[in-house]
Amino acid sequence: MGQRGVTLVEILIVVVMASIIGGLIVSMFVTSNRTFMDQGKVLDVQRSGRVAMDTMTRLLREAGLDPLGSANARITRATATEIQFTRDANINGTIDAAGHETIEFAYDAVANVLRRSFDGAAGIVMADKVTGFALSYFDTDGNDIGIPGSDAAALARIRSLELTIDLVDDKTAGGDFERRYKTGIYCRNL
Repeated sequence: MGQRGVTLVEILIVVVMASIIGGLIVSMFVTSNRTFMDQGKVLDVQRSGRVAMDTMTRLLREAGLDPLGSANARITRATATEIQFTRDANINGTIDAAGHETIEFAYDAVANVLRRSFDGAAGIVMADKVTGFALSYFDTDGNDIGIPGSDAAALARIRSLELTIDLVDDKTAGGDFERRYKTGIYCRNL
């Protein structure tokens, strides 16, 4: 019997097949890794949006809280991108300067962040990657009252509002994903 070896053609075929299989494995790993990274970004954006929406909704429902009727708690400024209001949270009949009883939410379109501040202090970032933020104001009958600004008579008509937050982040593989959060808030203390 003659000895038989591996020919150069057979070696080349094995090398090509191994390269194809290796390339497919690397490609699947890269795709899987990008998907994993994108899912992490999606979760971060969703969490950020939900926390901001929940916090704003809870606090805006307390706007005007004045159980003793002596604190003059109310909405003090209302624009399309910011709102400031007071509440007598500790129920002592006054709006305390350092009692987290004056609250402001403001959208910074340059930095793409939504900030919350208490009692005139520097605002903390509630959500980043915010590309849109809008507040709409409604009276007792659900009529849109426009943007009251600082007009006391218009501010006194606010009974509910609509809050919209848009968030965007880029995908690892290119493109963007967007999330929009929108809710109506009835201000039960106004």
